[in-house]
Amino acid sequence: MLLGRILRPALNLGLSRPAIVAVSNRGQSLQDVPTRPSFQSITPYRPMATASTNYHYHEKPADHKHDALWRAERYLSLALLGVLPASWVIPHPLMDYAVAISLVVHVHWGVEAIVTDYIRPSIFGSVIPKVSIALVYVLSILAAGGLFLFNWTDVGLTQAMKMIARI
Repeated sequence: MLLGRILRPALNLGLSRPAIVAVSNRGQSLQDVPTRPSFQSITPYRPMATASTNYHYHEKPADHKHDALWRAERYLSLALLGVLPASWVIPHPLMDYAVAISLVVHVHWGVEAIVTDYIRPSIFGSVIPKVSIALVYVLSILAAGGLFLFNWTDVGLTQAMKMIARI
């Protein structure tokens, strides 16, 4: 009885029923052994759907705040393609500040994504990731302040790049 329950799932794998029944009913004669079942009675193996895979691929997930941030990152990347050449062609202090802001924000978002991805609470605990993110913000503020100070007191970011390019 117990062996029959254990071997019953083997029917779904396509093994011959006489062989399975012969093993499970050793004391019986071969006339009592039923023949191989038809293919309609054998059910194929189908894994059960879990909660995480029970969705349709065409459904759009709920809108999150990450969608807006992702779009803003892409728009800033496209804006950098215009701001950098424009600041080279049109040397003006406002263009220097636009380059400084866009570069600092672009680098900040990139470094913040790296820190978020690689310094996870599941590995480092709950304190170190928070300190790391705070450090990213402090470094971004210091970088922005340094670039603004350079623009205010010296030749400006674009003129400095032109001077470096002449070397």
